[in-house]
Amino acid sequence: MIMKLYAIQPEAYKAYKANIDKARVGFDLTEFVNQRKQARLEDGIGHVYVYGALINDATPIERKMGNTDYGDVIQDLNQVVAAGAKAIVLHVNSGGGLVTGSTECATAIQNARVPVVVHSEGTTASAAYKLACGATWLVASPSCEVGNIGAIMSWVDDSEMMAAVGVQVLALTNDGATLKSTGHLPSINDDQLAFLQEAINEAGEDFRNHVLTNRPNIDETVFNAGWWSGSKALALGLIDELGDESLTIQRATELMVLTQEAFVEV
Repeated sequence: MIMKLYAIQPEAYKAYKANIDKARVGFDLTEFVNQRKQARLEDGIGHVYVYGALINDATPIERKMGNTDYGDVIQDLNQVVAAGAKAIVLHVNSGGGLVTGSTECATAIQNARVPVVVHSEGTTASAAYKLACGATWLVASPSCEVGNIGAIMSWVDDSEMMAAVGVQVLALTNDGATLKSTGHLPSINDDQLAFLQEAINEAGEDFRNHVLTNRPNIDETVFNAGWWSGSKALALGLIDELGDESLTIQRATELMVLTQEAFVEV
């Protein structure tokens, strides 16, 4: 009966078929998140984007969810320079991400062959600030949140919950491998806690040194890992100027001209 009905109502059948095809494909995740834009070259300026969570060796699904792979940023930087960019605008809107991969990416930005000007579009915090602070000039929107310099690792001790439901978790290791079970059990001992704290301190110190290398006059207050917007971020030395994307492009253009003039004089 249904097929006979659609046979005499072809438009209704087309709509039915379209809905079935859509159901088979499922939702496109890109409809739910802002996608990281492709790098491009425009008027001699390369545009590279840092959005979402920062990940090392991101999977396709992580990229589709609007996140950024550190390796992709490095690749984009090289791509726009190879295409002839004389300056780069790094568009940043990220709350940070993994420690792994961040130092290599931050170093690539710091050592870029052309001036890099950052535009902080919404949030430039934690690992995202680690990348941004190595740029030649930092411009932030007045309401942009900037900072959060430091390292963090979260741990949930659920040993009491496991015991309450009658579950005992064991992790057997070879003799002497006292740290091997770190993270495999519902709790950690003092030696394991000290081991994790050492790793966190190392990551935090690396972050601090990178910031001081690139912004030696920054206010020491920023190392309490707070984050600030607008004039406060400017006063603390986290950024160089307040402004929008057009001002950022203007600064990149100015640096591009100065760099070219300096090259000609040499």
